[in-house]
Amino acid sequence: MTSAELVAEFERYVARSIDEQGCFPYPCLSLAADGVLCFAAVAVSPEASVRYFWDLITKGATEVIFGLDHYTKPGQGTEFADVVSVIHWKGILGPTFQSQRRIGVINYQHSPRVVRPIDWNNRHWTVVMTRMAMKYAPDSWLAEQEQTA
Repeated sequence: MTSAELVAEFERYVARSIDEQGCFPYPCLSLAADGVLCFAAVAVSPEASVRYFWDLITKGATEVIFGLDHYTKPGQGTEFADVVSVIHWKGILGPTFQSQRRIGVINYQHSPRVVRPIDWNNRHWTVVMTRMAMKYAPDSWLAEQEQTA
């Protein structure tokens, strides 16, 4: 499966997961080193979801994409009051995490139903989700980052 196919499958998964309450459990797709695709519906807190993302990476996933549902405020560069923030990572865990990830948002509204493709250029949510990802990064990876700096 290519990265583009994984992203397209994730967008379809999110679109199917949205209901009147939003998008929960949080959607996650991962590819194992042997190419096996795993779908997950992560029914835990946003913080635990980010830890789950890192857990998949540290256990050898070669690609992970997951999302968190959010309400938005004016000035956050979104089209609707609801978004699913998305972190997409591909590679191996190492000092290049920042260059191996991209962050975006899926703008959506439940009624009338509109679900947009991932917007990879939202500055606000890129900053928010980068901070969140780094806050819950594994200690072993953070220590490696300090040694390579």
